[in-house]
Amino acid sequence: MIAEIGKNSFPWYLWDIYRKGYTGSLWIQSGKLWKEIYFDHGLPVGAKSNILKECLGRLLVSSGKLPIDKCEDSLILMKGLKKRQGEALVRMGLIKEEELSELLKFQLKVRLLDLFSWRDGVYSLKEGSVQHAVSLDDNIGKIIIDGVKERYTNLETELFPLKGRYLKKSDSFENVVKEFGLEASQVGLDGKLVDSILSLGKDPVSLLYAFLLTGALTTTETSEEWERLNGFYEKIKDKNHFEVLGVDQNCKDIEVKKSYYSLAKVYHPDLYESNPDKKLRSLANEVFCQISSAYEVLSEEKSRKEYADRLNRGDLEGDLTMVSRILLAEMEFKKGQAYLRVNNFDGAFKCFQTAVDMNPEEAEFYVYLGWSMYNKSGRTMDEADRGREYVAKGISINPRIAMAYYFLGYIYRVEGNLDAALKEFNRALRYNPNLVEPLREIRLINMRKEKEEKEGKDKGTFRKLFGR
Repeated sequence: MIAEIGKNSFPWYLWDIYRKGYTGSLWIQSGKLWKEIYFDHGLPVGAKSNILKECLGRLLVSSGKLPIDKCEDSLILMKGLKKRQGEALVRMGLIKEEELSELLKFQLKVRLLDLFSWRDGVYSLKEGSVQHAVSLDDNIGKIIIDGVKERYTNLETELFPLKGRYLKKSDSFENVVKEFGLEASQVGLDGKLVDSILSLGKDPVSLLYAFLLTGALTTTETSEEWERLNGFYEKIKDKNHFEVLGVDQNCKDIEVKKSYYSLAKVYHPDLYESNPDKKLRSLANEVFCQISSAYEVLSEEKSRKEYADRLNRGDLEGDLTMVSRILLAEMEFKKGQAYLRVNNFDGAFKCFQTAVDMNPEEAEFYVYLGWSMYNKSGRTMDEADRGREYVAKGISINPRIAMAYYFLGYIYRVEGNLDAALKEFNRALRYNPNLVEPLREIRLINMRKEKEEKEGKDKGTFRKLFGR
């Protein structure tokens, strides 16, 4: 870890005392306020406080179970009898004797949970036997989680130094989970990016803080997924296609296919698409580049033999990594076009974005990325503007892409600029006279203009005839 969560705070002391099985008292003072918590073998069994609202009578008053005047009377009796207020309340018949134990548990928990909100304090431990007052029903884990929720508004600030880091189980993880009365499957934090938990709300963030506080979780700079992906990438990045797929030069088509599909199940970029770490997603694309380009070459016997011959002669040229990226980009582009054919703009957008990332020199990729971005569901005005910009960028790289002008014309037509739309549709036909889409759009726009002109003439005639 790069930060010690909650170091020298009350929750930190509470867990440390429990873990060490300490018997004695913990004195805490913050300004004029003080409390003393008593522990028996690590468990809190009693507490004193100079905070008026935490005395038993005041707690009963605030919960509507005791009138304020009766509370004051019990304080007078308590001093006269030199007893605790609970005993005075029983003597006065205001509470039943069998209720006292539960009320004292409630009071103890109130005093404990309040300490979680103390931002600073002076702590002093004193070892020795203590009088066993009550035993809380809640385990220490629940007390810590409930207490952490009380200070939820401060948690993001305390966890800020851990942003950008990944969570990892420590050796004590299983034991701590049991102490908290949870199942490991209920935790679900291992391997997650800290940032992704911070946006989920009080319960997940409180659990995260509690497990960092207790040392059940630590953080690392990279996730296990990253380590696995990067380890494989380092293994294959300078290898030839046969080594990438793990097959020999005399392999058969079926062996190549089997190896490819086996690797794709583990390293396909779609498996990492929802991961918030852009660096990880980029690495996944890079790894799959290598796998895909190897498969493209080795999947057919003829190209496989040609590649093996060149490899054995030592005359392979070019940057295989660049070739891999270009191949994967082309595959993603074709996949995106398939999505467009069924009007799945969201799916197409993801594919075209990957294609651009893999090969940012290809003009057509920008054109289709912009078109899919403009049409994807839930797009914002900013995304619409960027969509137009991507189409225009593609045209600036290669001004002879006919569909780019059709896309721009369509956008202008949707936004009501018919003259600009006609201009772009005609440009599209200049580069590809056989395109059906711009011809259809031009015909529809001309029909619309003719209808508007006719309606305008009819209105003029009506005004002449009837003076309106």
